[in-house]
Amino acid sequence: MDFSWLKENKKIYYLTIIGILAFIFLLISSLGNSGKNNDQANYLIPDSKVETNSKLTSFVDDYSEDLEKRLSSTLKEINGVGEVTVMIKYFSSPEMIYAYNTTKENKVTEEKDTAGGNRTINEQRDANELVIIQNSSSTSNQPVIVKRVEPEISGVLVVAEGAEIAAVRAQLVKAVQTVLNIPSYRINVLPKGR
Repeated sequence: MDFSWLKENKKIYYLTIIGILAFIFLLISSLGNSGKNNDQANYLIPDSKVETNSKLTSFVDDYSEDLEKRLSSTLKEINGVGEVTVMIKYFSSPEMIYAYNTTKENKVTEEKDTAGGNRTINEQRDANELVIIQNSSSTSNQPVIVKRVEPEISGVLVVAEGAEIAAVRAQLVKAVQTVLNIPSYRINVLPKGR
């Protein structure tokens, strides 16, 4: 490429040099600030939150599986019931309520002017900051969970030997209704095929 025309026109030459220097300056300054911004971003939105969400999904699966196993083993003990399989479905996943440091600041300023007029200024400032602890076993940060709200059960399917008998089926429905505190229309009991 021939850049001789650029050297002949001094204005374009200097503007090009200034543009290149400005680009290099912006590139260097953005690289220098990236470390500071990452520290702030990690503090405000920890990387562990993504980890926590995957742990939450695992927790839901484990919780559901454990509940199904315990309910199956309990239902097997009912007179006239053989093998039992239980499946529980939820409307949603558990909701986690996180701890926040809340700062409320209220400032009232009263001003009087020389003419005898009064002016009152009310300033209010509220700030919420997520409470994060560092896990001692790893280098990840974890938000502090204050409360876990369990999900609402949308339905229960019970497949059991002996459920073809109406009295046994009624006992199974009543048992599930009592243990899970859900209405009977969310419970379906079917006989197990042989």
